[in-house]
Amino acid sequence: MDALTSLKAAFDRLLKGEKVVQNGEIVWDDFFGRRAGISFLEDLEKKFSGVKINRDSRRRTLALFGAPEKRAAVRSAILGLVSQQQEQKIRAFPVDGRFIGVFMSADLVKLQQELGHENVWFDLTNHMLKVRGDKDAHKVAQLAVVHARSQRIAPRRRGEVECPVCFGEVTHPVTLKCGHSWCKACLTRYLVVSADTKVFPLTCLGNEATCSHAIPLATAQELLTTNEFESIIHASFLSYIQSRPSEFHYCPTPDCNQIYRTATPEKVIHCPSCLIRICPTCHTEYHDGAECVDKEAEDDKLFEEWKNAHDVKDCPSCKVPIERIAGCNHMACISCKTHICWACLATFTRSDEVYEHMRATHGGIGLGLD
Repeated sequence: MDALTSLKAAFDRLLKGEKVVQNGEIVWDDFFGRRAGISFLEDLEKKFSGVKINRDSRRRTLALFGAPEKRAAVRSAILGLVSQQQEQKIRAFPVDGRFIGVFMSADLVKLQQELGHENVWFDLTNHMLKVRGDKDAHKVAQLAVVHARSQRIAPRRRGEVECPVCFGEVTHPVTLKCGHSWCKACLTRYLVVSADTKVFPLTCLGNEATCSHAIPLATAQELLTTNEFESIIHASFLSYIQSRPSEFHYCPTPDCNQIYRTATPEKVIHCPSCLIRICPTCHTEYHDGAECVDKEAEDDKLFEEWKNAHDVKDCPSCKVPIERIAGCNHMACISCKTHICWACLATFTRSDEVYEHMRATHGGIGLGLD
């Protein structure tokens, strides 16, 4: 029986692939969670035919399948890319609410074209423009923020309706139920970029990004192509699932994207896609009466070591891992939208409450300037 168990464990490792690990630590970069990173991995699969890369953004791991020599080449390429990415510093530029709309439009596209799509992104939850690169790249981004602020200087003419994104007179207007009008092109870009930002629900940016009215699904469907609409629906769905880790789980089979609800301990779950049976207690392949064991213990240990080394903490509310790269101790979980004090992990419903707490309890907001 012990020999059979050992063989089963070895077979499980084969099915899960070779984790990309270096010096005992899981290799991961947030780059692999964005479109440019996914494209990079897809290009590697094309270049090294027969190799499959399993990207698990939930556990922040990469697993390789295929011939050993090709896996080694792919691993080398991934390590090279990660080393290059981590040598460059990420800088976060705070953006006031009234200027957020600018970075949901052509300004962000221009920056991405100049610095690389993978090096520039907007963190809509924390109101920050984030740039990875050298001092020159950071300078370009800083000038873009200054330019965005300057767009607000021009006085509005009487009766002119102002777009919350470009700050200009609305062209080809789309008026939402809240009463705010947008340029059709600006609203379309805002919807499209949400597939990357993954901040849902999508709300109007009127009243200097304080309007909380949701953008109707019918409006998005009318403005977007079929592929664009399906992309944001998929991103919204994943955002909902990831913000409820105790309610939903992914099938444990590699490459199976099926999701199931938590079930009672006596109910065996059958995956309709890959047809395996799943244990409702430990969420691994059903083990026919044997006691539940932590089959992911080794991966979890590596993941915990990686988290400790990279200033990563779990959201106190939904348990999703959050990495702090730069800025003050105010963080906002992109999954459940909880506002968090990074120093003590106290949670709040509004951002202003966090700043009051940080100053009263910790003597400042964590920038060393207080």
